[in-house]
Amino acid sequence: MVLIKPDGLVKSLTGNIITELSDKDLIIVGAKIVQVTRELAEEHYQHLKEEKFFDELIKYIMGEFHVKRVLALVYHGKNAIEKVRKVIGETNPEKAEPTTIRGKYGRITSAGVFENVVHASESEKEELFREFWKHRDPTPDTEENEIKDEFYRRIDFCNQNFTVFMLDKEGWETDRGKIFLKYGEPSQVEKHESDLNRPAIEVWYFEKLQQRFIFADRSGMGDYQLIKIE
Repeated sequence: MVLIKPDGLVKSLTGNIITELSDKDLIIVGAKIVQVTRELAEEHYQHLKEEKFFDELIKYIMGEFHVKRVLALVYHGKNAIEKVRKVIGETNPEKAEPTTIRGKYGRITSAGVFENVVHASESEKEELFREFWKHRDPTPDTEENEIKDEFYRRIDFCNQNFTVFMLDKEGWETDRGKIFLKYGEPSQVEKHESDLNRPAIEVWYFEKLQQRFIFADRSGMGDYQLIKIE
């Protein structure tokens, strides 16, 4: 979510901000004018409560220096969080790249408050998720994260091929799905149909690992369980 703060609204920057974000192939899926209450403001900035400019900061986001409203925009698109943060720039306007929104339009008041025009929010879960993949990006200078893309390709493959509808179990949750997520596509797969004496069997061989994973559909519902590793 992106908030255009009171200083952004009073400077009539809404059009500029939306234009810059739309250039990143992001689309708006929700928008709302909101008046920030003191309770909400103090909760949002509680980590800065001991700072000498805290009261000024609360007044700023509540709109007492500009207009008493903010514009909340919800964006959707591939790598939306990363793209938004790249466009808006660093929190401190003086450290932000001059081509970013905060670099171009932000300022620091004499009281030390960052009037940085916009705020980009994410939940703690989203932040942890972003940091997790950021540290595993083999090409951090590009917008693509090949390892993350491959992981989600495997998720899609598992859900398309291993989902057990009768048990309401998605493909990635099954034993075959878990092995596929971890090791990728096996070098060879042997399939053995069920008979009176045994359930259906699949044997996956991974050449690089020099290992075979044996799965059995004991329930007869397509939920192949890992029974042996050789």
